[in-house]
Amino acid sequence: MSNLYTMPIKDSFPLPYWVVGISIDEEKSSVNVHPQSLREDDYADAIEHAMDTAKALYPNSNIEFLYIKEYN
Repeated sequence: MSNLYTMPIKDSFPLPYWVVGISIDEEKSSVNVHPQSLREDDYADAIEHAMDTAKALYPNSNIEFLYIKEYN
C-alpha cells in the first residue's frame, strides 16, 4: 500500500484531519488530508481533495474512493 502525503506526517497534524482510502489502478492507497488544505473543514471536501490530488499525480490511472476516517 502506498500513501500520498499532501501535508506533514499524521502524528503532527492538528485536529481534525482525515485519512481517505483510495484505489489507484486497483492498488490500495491512502491520502492524509489536513484541514488547512480545504475550503471547508468537512469530509466531503477531504474526499474531493484526495481524489483531485491522486488524479493530478496519476492522470491516466483508474482512481476509486474506498473509505474515509476522521480523527478528532
